[in-house]
Amino acid sequence: FEVLNNLYEKQPALTSRTSETIRNQAYSTPVPLAYLMSRAVRLTKEDYVYEPTAGNGMLLIEANPQITLANELDPLRAEHLKHQGFNTTTENAIGQVGKPGVNPKSFDVVLMNPPFGTLDKKTDFDGYKISKLEHLIALNALQAMDDTGRAAIIIGGHSFETNLGKPTNELSGTDRTFFNYLYSHYNVTHHINIDGTVYRRMGTSFPIRLLIIEGRKAMPDQTAAPHRPDQIERAQTFEDVYNLLKSEIEEGKPAAPQEAPPPQQEPPGPPPQQEPKPPESPKPPKGTTSPEGGAPTIIKGQLVDGTVVDIPVPPGVQPPGPGAILQLPNGTTITILEPSAKALIVKEGEASPINWGDLEWQNIKVIETGRWVETADGTVGQITKVRGAHDWARITIETKAGPVTVGVKDVVRNAVEPTKEERPPEKTEPLPPKIEPESGAHQVIYKPVSEGPPLNSMAPKFMAEALHNYITEMEAQVGKVDQYVANKLNYASTEELYRAMGAEQAETVALAVNAVENGPGGFIMGHQTGLGKGRVVAGMMRYARSQGLTPIFFTAQDKLFSDIYRDIEDITEDKPPAFWGEYKPLVIASNAAGARIYRLDGTVLKELDMPAIQEAMRARRLTKGYNGVLTTYYQIQGNRTAKHDLINALAGNALVILDESHKAAGGGQSGRRGQAPAGSKRRQFITEILHHARGVLYSSATYAKRPDNLPLYFKTDIGTAVDMNQLINVVQSGGVPLQEWIANQLAINGQMSRLELSYAGVSLEPKVDLSTKDFEREQSDKVTLVARKLVRFSKDLQRWIKDVLGPTLVEQGEDVRPGDITSVDYTHFGSLMHNMVSQLLFALRVDNIVKEALAQAQDNKKVV
Repeated sequence: FEVLNNLYEKQPALTSRTSETIRNQAYSTPVPLAYLMSRAVRLTKEDYVYEPTAGNGMLLIEANPQITLANELDPLRAEHLKHQGFNTTTENAIGQVGKPGVNPKSFDVVLMNPPFGTLDKKTDFDGYKISKLEHLIALNALQAMDDTGRAAIIIGGHSFETNLGKPTNELSGTDRTFFNYLYSHYNVTHHINIDGTVYRRMGTSFPIRLLIIEGRKAMPDQTAAPHRPDQIERAQTFEDVYNLLKSEIEEGKPAAPQEAPPPQQEPPGPPPQQEPKPPESPKPPKGTTSPEGGAPTIIKGQLVDGTVVDIPVPPGVQPPGPGAILQLPNGTTITILEPSAKALIVKEGEASPINWGDLEWQNIKVIETGRWVETADGTVGQITKVRGAHDWARITIETKAGPVTVGVKDVVRNAVEPTKEERPPEKTEPLPPKIEPESGAHQVIYKPVSEGPPLNSMAPKFMAEALHNYITEMEAQVGKVDQYVANKLNYASTEELYRAMGAEQAETVALAVNAVENGPGGFIMGHQTGLGKGRVVAGMMRYARSQGLTPIFFTAQDKLFSDIYRDIEDITEDKPPAFWGEYKPLVIASNAAGARIYRLDGTVLKELDMPAIQEAMRARRLTKGYNGVLTTYYQIQGNRTAKHDLINALAGNALVILDESHKAAGGGQSGRRGQAPAGSKRRQFITEILHHARGVLYSSATYAKRPDNLPLYFKTDIGTAVDMNQLINVVQSGGVPLQEWIANQLAINGQMSRLELSYAGVSLEPKVDLSTKDFEREQSDKVTLVARKLVRFSKDLQRWIKDVLGPTLVEQGEDVRPGDITSVDYTHFGSLMHNMVSQLLFALRVDNIVKEALAQAQDNKKVV
């Protein structure tokens, strides 16, 4: 390091630049920093390395060229990399992983110093809105890192100033979004803000950040990123960087992941405030430019040599995924660029078709995780890991004799998947240490029957076995649950289904479809918030369309239309079947602004179509190409209107979806135990259309919140109760234990599913603050004084009704006409005291709750 650092200090400043380097903002990484990054990730000659914006290869000074993929847009720099022996591509670094030759999780080490800049518009990355070019390149490239891999990244640094140069102690929202994703998905061990003067000999002085990553988290968590200057490591010189990375460099030990970084001491050298810093802005300030890389050029429809850009998949054929390697009979290795479409092999800019059905006799080999292959010596096994890319990739296959590592060219052909008896013995993973549930624990880990990606959910312990048993028995009737759902929703394959839904979501769709087709016609989805109920709802809409039914979706608020629209898009493949691609639901609402549907980036996707609503109401059918309905319960409130008539006319050939179904009936809870409420007009109308409907999905995590709403669930076995009045009375008396029993019976019969998030690690510790007791006692006494007066008044009123008004009404009863009130329904104030007391207790806690929330937020913890 000292030799390289001294050499760098003697280097003349690189102030001469070409028009090409100016346009691409191309700068090389200073050699001392490149070396420190290489040492921080403990790079060896056996490591497979990926560099998405390689430049002249400065970050690769310790990498083995034969097993390194160096991507560089600039043709001249790419030639330099080839002369150094690196495997070189000239692709756009945005989106390269999973496309031309870069398999996800296929490299041990990822190194990068991408070009800095601002994207033309925010780009969605796994639900996070990314605004900066270097952030998007970094997140994409990290997908190529193995779960246990390492990464070192340079991106634009903190200035902790606004665009007007005003000092601030907070990261910008743009940076916080990126770092929140990074910290929640990866183990970030170092986050170092480096003064821009270290780049002075490279022709710039823009501040930079160095990030060191040690592996991917097994499950994304809620780790919040540091966002204040005192939480971030700082360095003025390369020597400061060396000292911060000392344990990795000298001892070869990775640092622990950063959780909530403590405030850092000032590094050696002058404090940062003594040296003026450029304001943070999309472009470097005058006199400075962003280091490294080149601005990408995206050519839509560009055909890249050596890629398969389109592949049609006939029924029963497993398609290769993005990034899979294909080897042609002549030895040419090509890779998958896009996951679906029309099958083209690109060579010299020309695209020629291949036929999937001819793959066997054409002897095209597909190399990707999960495929079965045969090697030159006759060994047959399943690919468990692909490392590297293109024809220099190495693959690990599991055979009867154990794991074997071979090259792509060692594979003779794709083998037929062997029978269970012919397979190599499955490895049994050591069981994790058993955590004994605490006394009264009510959750168990739910193990889906579906083979889709699991959501790692929990289930009530009284329901988990019932769900599992019912789905297993159902498979005996309909076949594999995943294939059943794929068929019912018309997905081309189970792989397409897995891209749309998790295992638990697919199972819920299967149960709901089965209940509609073979049961009483209704299914209750009681999943807790956070487990993707929206995709199940969208899946049932898709099922309805596939069966020629009209989906009618009710929800509680207009603003939820945007959420369900996004769920509809999330379960839609690139080339959906016509019935789904042409799905066009009519939004029925009154408030045009409130019912507007937005994309995630805030742009408007759909406006309220009032003329279409009016025409549909007049015709009592959907017109103008609409074939579904999205509306709210408020639209059917009160007296009957043309909207009621339209929905009622559609109901006979409809699948009705009641989102937040515990709110479907509206008000009208009976105040008398044992007596069913007469019901609001809304309840009566919902009941009417459910009688006509072909099926119904009830979606609510608290479906039995109000027992007087239970009559709406008559499309399940609840409807077999002899008398609804008695049922309501019994449920009110039986409370939660009886509700659990009913839910369990519904699950046993495949008519309800309840999944939850884990509460593991969540502790509830009461906190007592005696400093506010005098103030709280004073406030409580004031409220109690008012409450006492109300109770006395309530008693006096009750006495007057009984002794004075009551006898008078009895005397006048002979004159009562049909429909007049013949009794007095009165609620004593004492029966409402519990509600007032709970509100009082909450109000007394508010100040302390706010203080605690602020303290948690300042400690980098997310407050929910």
